[in-house]
Amino acid sequence: MDEAIFKEGIPLLDGELLLKVSQDGLEAAIYGQDLIVNFSKLTELPQILQEQGIVHGILPSPEMLEDRVVVARGTPPIHGEDGSIELVYSREAKELLDQRGISDPRETNSIINVRKGEVVARRLPPTKGTDGTDVFGRPVPAEPGQWVPFKLGQGVEIDEDGDELLATVSGKLSVDPDGTISVLEEYTVDGDVDWSTGNISFVGRLLRITGDVKPGFSVAVEHDLIIEGSVEDEAKIKVDGSLNVKGIIRAAATRVEVGGDLECGAIEYALVAVRGDLEVHDYLLDAKCLVGGHVAVMDGKGTVAGGRLILGRSMVARVLGSTAYVQTEISAGYDPEIMKLHDSVLKDIEELAAKQKQIGDLMLKVAMMAKKKGLDPGLKEKRDKLKLAWQGLEGMLAQKKKLLATLEEKLGLLELSTVT
Repeated sequence: MDEAIFKEGIPLLDGELLLKVSQDGLEAAIYGQDLIVNFSKLTELPQILQEQGIVHGILPSPEMLEDRVVVARGTPPIHGEDGSIELVYSREAKELLDQRGISDPRETNSIINVRKGEVVARRLPPTKGTDGTDVFGRPVPAEPGQWVPFKLGQGVEIDEDGDELLATVSGKLSVDPDGTISVLEEYTVDGDVDWSTGNISFVGRLLRITGDVKPGFSVAVEHDLIIEGSVEDEAKIKVDGSLNVKGIIRAAATRVEVGGDLECGAIEYALVAVRGDLEVHDYLLDAKCLVGGHVAVMDGKGTVAGGRLILGRSMVARVLGSTAYVQTEISAGYDPEIMKLHDSVLKDIEELAAKQKQIGDLMLKVAMMAKKKGLDPGLKEKRDKLKLAWQGLEGMLAQKKKLLATLEEKLGLLELSTVT
């Protein structure tokens, strides 16, 4: 191959034309004056190309351009594509996404939850590309794609192999416009929970709602929740941690369930269940409340009027009842879960004792038979099994009695509860 073919070109027709190949080897073309007229005189073009080693991509019909006639085009390489970042959804998240709005249009699943330790994203590898071929039949290497790095936000880390992104906390999966991936253990819903958000579910440490929970919508949180507005009619709130409602929990069809403490402005008519303490800053009006701990209604009006309150411990309020003679029922020192468990443990102890007595009677019969006939291998095996069963029941009885003592101690404390 003459290197001149890439630079000044190979002269043809006594220098009237030049055969040149582009620097990348992907195009062979004829240049010159009176190009069309002179090109028509090249009757031996295939032989000329063969002599110059141009064997690939020869055009059956040369391509006439403004400044040249292209006679051969190589096959350009297809460069590899860069890698990418793929979000990874857990089975739980995929199921929720698949069910968006199907059974209930409120179930938009606008928050994609991620649990600590889950894979939230992975790197997909780049492609190598496909090599091309120049007009001389030589390979033209393709440029491979590049790996794309993770853009790390808060609550995530790269695994040991560098190809997966793991959640270091539980919370909301968030992807910024620039591709930064985060898991937010604290998240704020800016505004109301309504048709714009759908029902809300959150597994992180703290969820804040700056507006109201509108009628018919629900919020489920595995830890703590702050609602800066109110909870309106037919709303459903379930919080495993503590709940703080700055406004009012209102309306008879509203349901609120709290695994920790509840602090709120006021409660009107709603059904509220709280495992911990309840603190109301203004009033309780005709509400139905089941509270495992203490109740305090001392600020603002400080009034408890109407409704029914079942309390595990004591209650303090500025005003109980009303001049309108609205019936107000308060039961203090009552924890149905402890009482139910206490009764269940008592029943278990009675049943275990009965079974132990039966085994004891059988052991006595075996002992009497052994005294009369001697302890043969079969009788010895039966005695050993009965003894093992009796010892197992003895251990279970000891555990149940210890639990019973703990429950009776708690019930004793409940008896000290007061309403003032």
